[in-house]
Amino acid sequence: MARKTESGKTDKLSLRAAVSLSSGLDSPGIPAVVTDSRLVITAANEAFKKLINPGRRAVVKKRLDSLFPRGSRKADLEKVQEYLKTASGQTLEIDLECGDGSIKRVRWYMVPVYADDSQKVSGTLLAGHDITKCSKTEMTLQEIENFYEIVSELVFGFAFVYDVDRGGRFSLRWVGETALAVTGQGAKELLGRGGWEKLLHREDERMSEEDRQALLEGKPVTNEYRIITKDGKMRWVRDFNRPVKDANEERVAHIYGAVLDITESRLSEEARLKSELRTQAILNAIPDLMFNISADGVFIGYKGSREDLFLEPKMFLGKKIDEVLPPDLARTTTDRIELVREKKKTQIYEYQLPIKDEIRYFETRMVDCGEDEVLAIIRNITERKLAEKKLKESEEKYSGLFHQSNDAIFIHDLEGSILEINSQVLELFGYSKEELLKLRVMQLHPTRALAKSKQAFEAVSKKGSVNMEIDFMKKDGEIFPAELSASIIEMGGDRIVQGIVRDITERKRAEGELKNANEKLRMEQDALKEKNIALREILGQIEEEKKLIAGRFQSNIDRIVLPSLNRLAERLGPAETEHVVLIRKSLEDITAPFVNTLEKRFSKLTRRELELCNMIRSGMTSKEIASALSISVETVRSQRKNIRRKLEITDNSVNLSTYLQTV
Repeated sequence: MARKTESGKTDKLSLRAAVSLSSGLDSPGIPAVVTDSRLVITAANEAFKKLINPGRRAVVKKRLDSLFPRGSRKADLEKVQEYLKTASGQTLEIDLECGDGSIKRVRWYMVPVYADDSQKVSGTLLAGHDITKCSKTEMTLQEIENFYEIVSELVFGFAFVYDVDRGGRFSLRWVGETALAVTGQGAKELLGRGGWEKLLHREDERMSEEDRQALLEGKPVTNEYRIITKDGKMRWVRDFNRPVKDANEERVAHIYGAVLDITESRLSEEARLKSELRTQAILNAIPDLMFNISADGVFIGYKGSREDLFLEPKMFLGKKIDEVLPPDLARTTTDRIELVREKKKTQIYEYQLPIKDEIRYFETRMVDCGEDEVLAIIRNITERKLAEKKLKESEEKYSGLFHQSNDAIFIHDLEGSILEINSQVLELFGYSKEELLKLRVMQLHPTRALAKSKQAFEAVSKKGSVNMEIDFMKKDGEIFPAELSASIIEMGGDRIVQGIVRDITERKRAEGELKNANEKLRMEQDALKEKNIALREILGQIEEEKKLIAGRFQSNIDRIVLPSLNRLAERLGPAETEHVVLIRKSLEDITAPFVNTLEKRFSKLTRRELELCNMIRSGMTSKEIASALSISVETVRSQRKNIRRKLEITDNSVNLSTYLQTV
């Protein structure tokens, strides 16, 4: 229900406004009383007290039905309760027992009252009209119109009265001037149009016709419509209608009603519903578990997958926290509920539970949901926790490697500002940690290495890593060579550079010494090579001389010794000839190397041809050979030809003796 504001708009009638209105009705002499939801009177104006209180005690804090006559109290109470449920904003005639024992009949107009800044109905405002001295038929229409006009001006947008003829046709008899604030048209304009219903939105006209039929049947009707105001705007109104029959109660003769502008509350309600739908959609999309827990720690509802539930729903719904959760977690949860209710701030905490033979980790966000309830939103963070554990282990491992490394390690940003160093940096460069953290990496290079340092920065930015040798400079100015390995790493969401510097002074010195040693060895090898060449030449000369000596020796044997032995053998007897054979055999053994060479190279030669070759090589003529072998000269010549053929000497200009000497 609503009241009219100074701007002509309406809002719900709050408890504070209801009490104020009950006092405001004193001026026109309208009795008014405010009750709570149990019909206990919380406020009453002077007009009400004057109506019932001659000689009666105070009525505040008494139940409204305590003022009803005993005989009809129960029936009247049920009538009031029924009207409050189904016909709020309508009239109801109830008898009151006054302080002097008299009975007064009052026509009450009842309006629901809302708790301040709340959607919850907390009571009722009743504004009455004393009709004791006149029956319903004796009460003039003017009195009714005056009553409706006064109440509607204070509580509603505007009131109206329709007459209904015997044919069931409605004609507007009267409308309050306050209609102007709601419709943009005054009473005269509305009367001229035949009623405010002419302003109805086209889509609501059919609903209005259905309500008219219900009114003709004598049923009170309350409904909500859209109307189009004079300036073309659409507004929502709530229409309260009470049918009144004629004197003989044969038919409905009049309709008394009031119109309440509910545009703002309707739009607010629509916005609320949209917000609720949006919120519900968001909640449905959230994979987290959600538990509704009462203020005294009872699980009253849940939403989400059963995959992460500690127990089945039937085992925890309707039960207290300490009956369901492990003791430590139950205490923590209970404490957080108290903090949420006390401080009205979201409480966040983590815990772990054994579920399906494994430990799972959860994060709870607990928020206040009103006076008697909290909402716990629970997310499974097992993967995150395991990842954090691995990350921590990795960080600890990295930290150990970082600080225990034998190499100097820098951590710096992409501009070169040093962020962190290990102890080896201090030892290598001779700076304190405070000094280094104020420097940039490029300040640790000598001038001659700055260009190369810039290239390293560009390479690591583009490729993500770089490896090179570059000179660094210590605090005392000493320059030393180093091997630099730099790469980009992610840390805390930032891209930074890790640079590993290894002093290679000793390695460079060793490389230099090795280079010098290799050069010396090369020179010695070259000298040895030259000596080997000279030695080979000497050996070659010696070999030639040996061949020459061997040839001469062979020649002397063949030319001098063998012919003599042959002649001696011819003259000696058989017994002495054996000695000659022995001497000849010994000489052949001495000259065997030449014969062996011939046999190896020229396997086609016969033994006699080999013997002949040996004689020819010694320089013996054909005649001398024939004499030594006791064969004819022609035979020697024939064998010489065979030897040339087998030795493949086709050139006749080649001397056979000279050729054999080269073998």
